[in-house]
Amino acid sequence: MKRRQAHAQVLVRALRDLQQQEKLTVAELAERLGVSSSTMDMVYAGWRSPGPKLLRGVLRAYPQLRQEVYLFLLRGMSNSEYEDTYW
Repeated sequence: MKRRQAHAQVLVRALRDLQQQEKLTVAELAERLGVSSSTMDMVYAGWRSPGPKLLRGVLRAYPQLRQEVYLFLLRGMSNSEYEDTYW
């Protein structure tokens, strides 16, 4: 597995900051975002890149992070990641 790319770090850091501000556990944040806690653990550890389901959850639960999501999408997905994720 690949370690988290630099383009995902800004989004992940913003999620961690919100988690701490709201005093949420990883499981509680994951539930808000509509993903499993194991998915959040893997994203936090850098073993998984934020996927479409997580990104939709971020935009729904935390619309103030739309810029971070946009930048992640703009810079983050190589063609191979896109193909693996969507096809």
